[in-house]
Amino acid sequence: MNGAGTDADVHVILQGAKGSVQSYFITSSRDLGDIASATIWHKNNGSGPGWHLGWIKVTDKQTGGSLTWNCNRWLATDEDDGKIQRKVRASGCR
Repeated sequence: MNGAGTDADVHVILQGAKGSVQSYFITSSRDLGDIASATIWHKNNGSGPGWHLGWIKVTDKQTGGSLTWNCNRWLATDEDDGKIQRKVRASGCR
């Protein structure tokens, strides 16, 4: 999607059954268990902070397992519903 990138600072929290980790490139020395959700937001800084989030893919490098969640929503004050934070779950994006 053209014009859907961002130059804002982006943040992610993965919430699992056994804990959570916050990072853009996610690494964790502990097992988070089954991932239940991911919260994504940005600081709304930069000259073009709005961002369209199509999907999130999480891969467990130890097991090789992965999951993909669709979002297809904007994180932008001037697009969609104006929110710059989304919580993504298997059931969808809010």
